[in-house]
Amino acid sequence: MRLSFRNLSIRKKLTALMMIVSVFILLLVSGFYLLEEYHSSRAFLEREMNALGTAIGKSCKAPLMQRDISTTEQILSSLDAQANVRAAYLFDEVGDPVAEYIEAGNNSFVLKTIPLDFVDPNDRFWLHMSEPRMTMGWQHYSLFVPIQHDDRQVGSLYLLSDLQDLYDRFRNVVFIVLSMSGLLMFLSWWLAGRLQRPVSVPLLNLVETMETISHENDYSLRAQKQGQDEIGLLVDGFNQMLEQIEQNRQELVEHKESLEITVEKRTEELRQMVAVLEIAKQQAEAASEAKSQFLANITHELRTPLIGVLGMNELMFRTSMNEQQQMLATTVQNSGENLLTLINNVLDFSKIEAGKMQLEEQEFYLYKTVDDVLNLLSGPAEDKGLSLYSDIPLAATCRVLGDEVRLRQIVMNLVGNAIKFTEKGSVSLRLGCDFPDAGTVAFTLEVVDTGIGMDEGALKQVFSAFQQADASHTRKYGGTGLGLAIVQQLVALLDGDLSVDSRVGEGSCFKISFSLPLVEEADLQLPESLQNQKVLLCSDDETCRQVLANRLTALSLDVFVAQTAADGWYQLNAAERQQQPFALAFLAVDCCLPEGLELYKALRDHSANASLRRILLLSRHQVVEQQGNEQKLYMPVGWDALHESLCRSWNQLHLVESSQDVVNDSVTEKNDRDRPKILLAGGNVASRELIKVGLRSLQVDFDTASGAAQLREKLTGGEYVVVLLDSQSFTAGEIVDIVDEKITSPLLFLLDDRVVITQLEKKGAAVLEKPVKQDHLLKTVEGIVRGSSAALGAEGAVHE
Repeated sequence: MRLSFRNLSIRKKLTALMMIVSVFILLLVSGFYLLEEYHSSRAFLEREMNALGTAIGKSCKAPLMQRDISTTEQILSSLDAQANVRAAYLFDEVGDPVAEYIEAGNNSFVLKTIPLDFVDPNDRFWLHMSEPRMTMGWQHYSLFVPIQHDDRQVGSLYLLSDLQDLYDRFRNVVFIVLSMSGLLMFLSWWLAGRLQRPVSVPLLNLVETMETISHENDYSLRAQKQGQDEIGLLVDGFNQMLEQIEQNRQELVEHKESLEITVEKRTEELRQMVAVLEIAKQQAEAASEAKSQFLANITHELRTPLIGVLGMNELMFRTSMNEQQQMLATTVQNSGENLLTLINNVLDFSKIEAGKMQLEEQEFYLYKTVDDVLNLLSGPAEDKGLSLYSDIPLAATCRVLGDEVRLRQIVMNLVGNAIKFTEKGSVSLRLGCDFPDAGTVAFTLEVVDTGIGMDEGALKQVFSAFQQADASHTRKYGGTGLGLAIVQQLVALLDGDLSVDSRVGEGSCFKISFSLPLVEEADLQLPESLQNQKVLLCSDDETCRQVLANRLTALSLDVFVAQTAADGWYQLNAAERQQQPFALAFLAVDCCLPEGLELYKALRDHSANASLRRILLLSRHQVVEQQGNEQKLYMPVGWDALHESLCRSWNQLHLVESSQDVVNDSVTEKNDRDRPKILLAGGNVASRELIKVGLRSLQVDFDTASGAAQLREKLTGGEYVVVLLDSQSFTAGEIVDIVDEKITSPLLFLLDDRVVITQLEKKGAAVLEKPVKQDHLLKTVEGIVRGSSAALGAEGAVHE
C-alpha cells in the first residue's frame, strides 16, 4: 500500500490527504455524538422506569398491606399503557409473588429474559433492598423497587422492559449521522479538488518540462514560474541548473572534439609501436625456438655417448678389478648417472618451455607408481639413516587414466629432493583420494620431510629454474635447481595445484592436488578364509606400526599391536593359552626381548609358536635367513608386496606340506591299500589341505567332497571312518538334513554358527566350533578313528 501511494501524482496525494483528514474529523465527531446520544437515551430510560416503578409501588402499598389482591392486579394491568413494559411482578413482605402483569403476545421474550434476573431461586435478594436495583443487558432492562412503610419493607415490585424504543431512537440518530457524513464527505472531496490546484499545478508543469528536456535533450527550455512561494523558488533553481548544464554541455562538446584529435594521434603512435613489438616478438620466439631446438639436439647428442659410457662401465664391473679400479669405476658410474639425470632434466625443461610437452593417457595404478619410486629411493634413504614411510589408503589402489611417466617423474623429484635435503629423521609420502563424482578420482599427494627447511625468501623462488634452498657457495647438496621447476610445470599440465609449507630447521611439506579419470575401483581382496583372522603387529617404530595397522585393518584383518618385543611375546603366549592363537605375526627383525634375543628367533625355538606364520619386516640392507613358515617384507611396505606376502604366507604351508602328504600318501597307498579313509566335505582347497597337515600323523587316506550332492554320492559308494564337514559350503538346513539322514559313517562338524551348533548338539552330533586348533582336531579324529567312545564323548562337543 505504501509503494502504491508513493507512486500517485501530487494532485491525487493532496486530494487524498485532505479527504483523509476530513473523514477522520468527521468520524471522530460522529462517534462522540453517537456515544453521547446512546448514554442520554439510556439515562432517560432509567429515569422513566424509576419514576414508573416508584409510582406503581406507592399505588400498590395500601392494597398490598390490606391483602387486596384484586386491586393490585388492576393497578398492574394499567401498565398496558406503557409500550416499553413487558412484564411486572408484585412480591409481598416474605418475597412471594401476589400479582403479575405479562404483556399479551410477547411471552417468548418474557420467558427468555426473566431467568436472567432470577438466577438463584433460593436467593430472594428483593426482600433486603433499601434502594431500587437496576439490571440492563443487550435486549432488556429490569428494575426491582422496594415498597416500604414506616422504614419497613412491606413488598417489592419487579418491572421488565425491552430496549426496542432505545434502539429505534438510536437507529434514527445513526441514519441522520450517516446521511450528514456522506454529504460532508462529498463537500470535502469537492473542496479538496479545488484547494490542491495551487500546489499541484506548478509542480506538474515542472515535471512535464523535465520530461520534455529528458526526451528531446533540449536544455534551452525553461520552466514557467507561477508564484513567489517555495514552488516558485524551486522553479528558479531548476532554470538556473538548466543554464549551467547547457553551458557545461557546450564546453564538453568542445573538449570532445579536441580529445578525438588527441586520441587519433596516440592511436597512430600505438599502431607503430605494436608493429615494432610484433617484430621483436617474432625475433624472440625464433630465438626461443632455436634455443629449445639446440637444447633438445645437444641433450640428445650428449645422452647417446653417455649411455655408451655407462654401458661400457657396467661391463667393466663384470671383469676382475682391484680395489682402486673398483673405486674409480664406481665413481665413473655415479658421475655418469648424475650427468644423465641432469641432461634429462634440461631436456624436459626445454620441452616444457617450448610448449611441446604433451601428456599421454594410459591405464595404470598410481599407488604402484608411488611404491616403485619409494623402492627405488629406499637405498639412498637407508644410506643416510633416514626412515622412509608411505601412507596410502585402500581406496587409492584404484586404476586410473593418465600419464604414468610424468607422475613418476613428479614423485621421483619430490621424494628425491626430500631425501637430498634431509640429514636425519624421516621422509613420509601420503597419498589421499576422494571421489567427487562417479568417474573421477581427486588425489592429494604430500611429501613431508624433517630436513633443513626454507625461509620466506627461499619459498618465493623455490619453483624457479636454477634455484635451490641451499644457494651458498659451498653447494653442499649439489643439483641444478631444475627439479621443482619441472614439477611445477608438470602439475600445471595436469590442471593440478602445487603448494609448499616449510620452516627453517623443521622440514618441508610439498602438497599436490590433481584429478584423474577413474577406470576401475580398488579390488585388493584377501582370500575369504584369511579375512577377519587375528594378526599381531610388533614393531618399535610408531609410524610404521600405525601405517601398517591401518592397511591390515582395511584388508578386514583383526589387528593387535605390540610396541615392544616383550609385549608381543606376552600377547602370543596369552593367545596360545586361551586357545585363540594368532593366524599371522608381523615382526620387525630388530625387535629384541629383554635378554637380547630377537623375537623372531625366539619364536623359532618356541615349540608352541613354531608353526606360527611370520612375516619379517626388513630394511633393504638387512639379511635374514628365511624358514618355511616365514615371509620377508621390505620397508617401506607397498600394497602389492603386503597383499602378496599375506596370501603367500597363508597358503604356502598348505601347499608345501600338502604336496608332501600327497607323495607320502601315494607311497603309503602302494604299501598299504587297507588304511582307513576320512572324507573331507566342504571348505576350500586351502582349508582341506590344512586339515590334512594337522592329521598327517594318523595313518589314514583322505577323500574330498565339495558340496551336499557330492557328499551323498561319496557316502553311497564308500565307507569312511569319519566325515569332516566344513560349514563353509553348506547351508544350515543342509547340515541339519545330513544329520537327520542317519548316515552310517560318524560325522564331525566344523561350524561357526552358534544356532546350528546348538541344534546339532541336541541331536547328539560331534561338533568343533571354528576356528579349530590342530591338536584338538587331531585328538578328536584320532578318538573316532580308533573307535574310542571315551575320546568321542570327551571331545564330541569341544568348543574353541
